[in-house]
Amino acid sequence: MPLKIKDWIRFSLPWALLVLLSGWGPACPGALAENGPELVLQEPLPDSNEVWEGEIIQRSFKILNKGDKPLEIKKILHTCGCTTVGSFNRIIPPGGEETITVSVNTKGFKGPVTEKARLYTNDPGRPEVVLTVKAFVKPVITLSRRYVNFYGKEGEKLEREVEIVAEREKPLKLTPLDFNLKGRLTYEILEIKKGKKFRVRLESIPGKAGNYRGFLKFRTNYAERPEITIWIWGRISS
Repeated sequence: MPLKIKDWIRFSLPWALLVLLSGWGPACPGALAENGPELVLQEPLPDSNEVWEGEIIQRSFKILNKGDKPLEIKKILHTCGCTTVGSFNRIIPPGGEETITVSVNTKGFKGPVTEKARLYTNDPGRPEVVLTVKAFVKPVITLSRRYVNFYGKEGEKLEREVEIVAEREKPLKLTPLDFNLKGRLTYEILEIKKGKKFRVRLESIPGKAGNYRGFLKFRTNYAERPEITIWIWGRISS
């Protein structure tokens, strides 16, 4: 009997060593599986999202790596020239985090605005993540109309009006800057409410039939909107 046990040990021991060295058999308790990077996005808390035209909107997004391999941010793309992305570390180690700030310049915008930046990573589960910035932009100056049409007959005198209103407390000043329809139209500026409300009155000069288009520009004292343009189209038939 002792001889048989010795023979069994002599036969089994090489196989047991082979199993241990090759990794066969059940995993050791507590061993960590390697799954790769895992992106978790923490979006900023919503705020009032109401800004004045010309202000810069900034939103900071926290990127966490919950995986066991480094997370690589390969690139970030955005389609609007008004959008910029701040500097950040492109490699986030396991258990690490990084903050990405997206800024939007609202100059020239009004009403609801939504801009996006697309982030591309090496996370197989989330290769693409969208960072969204939303806001409602309030215009600092409003016009009753931006486009004025003069449609009439030869020799007829036509008149149009455009109201310009300052939406902020700061008094508004208007200075004529450029007008390229002097042979076709005349205009005058009436201050209805000092520093707050203006009326631009345009009148056609009776003349020959034909089509024309042009503009009337004003300079303002608002840095957020330094110029105002009224676009003009005319069609005079015989």
